[in-house]
Amino acid sequence: MSHRTRLALASVALVVPGLVGAQAMTAPAPILAVGRETVKPGKGIAHAKWEAAWSRALEAAKLSGSIVALSAVDGPNEVWFVSPYASLADMQKLSETNDANPAIAAVTEKYLPAESDFIQDGRSMILTYRPDLSYPTARPITDMRFVTVQRILVRAGHMAEFVEARTAAKEAHEKAKMPDSFAIYSANGAPSGTFYVLAARKSLTELDDNAKIHQDSAYTAALGADWTKRSAALVAAYEQSSDVSIFAVSPSMSVVPKEWYDADAFWKPKAPVKKVP
Repeated sequence: MSHRTRLALASVALVVPGLVGAQAMTAPAPILAVGRETVKPGKGIAHAKWEAAWSRALEAAKLSGSIVALSAVDGPNEVWFVSPYASLADMQKLSETNDANPAIAAVTEKYLPAESDFIQDGRSMILTYRPDLSYPTARPITDMRFVTVQRILVRAGHMAEFVEARTAAKEAHEKAKMPDSFAIYSANGAPSGTFYVLAARKSLTELDDNAKIHQDSAYTAALGADWTKRSAALVAAYEQSSDVSIFAVSPSMSVVPKEWYDADAFWKPKAPVKKVP
């Protein structure tokens, strides 16, 4: 499939303007380009090895940008290749830069044909950040090991209820100074009214603790005494469908800045295991 290739040829560094150094990389990117690949049954290990080799080849070819690979822990056997951008204009600019690199073109010509051996189907999306609905914290992105992804399809004509519910959650998080964070993105390349709620996790233990921290008295007080009833009414009005998935970060299939390696050895791809003679 060409989804992975389009990201590779149009990716940009994960640092938006003004963010320098791994420890400062805490702000959600304004634009995310996402390539979703559904892996054929029984091809997971072979696909991961192929993509890891492809990523190392892109590094050697001096790819101008970064790609973070996420592998599904539950649900369909998907891999997401995520490339953040400062803007759509930057997406176009970096695409043109990489298109002009003959070494990257040679890597694509080598690795793309075999994709059909591993991939069942795929699609591409462009996600646009909604800061008015999101609650980021100062955790550096290099802490990320897992990502929870909630997809919400808003019923036509009920966007106001969705915005009201998400605004209330954001404001309550701010007032109670909650430790968890989330970034909400609207989606192109998906049914109209699709939103994604992304939350980076350092450990799955955070999910065990999630219900408890949202029962904290400061948080429930910030929402108000009648919020449970009001929230249920809003969700019933706006939500056509929703689902939640957990993804694990795959450093071996990712291409990230050297600063990330320096900040956390987790991001440095491991050398391939040599075959025993």
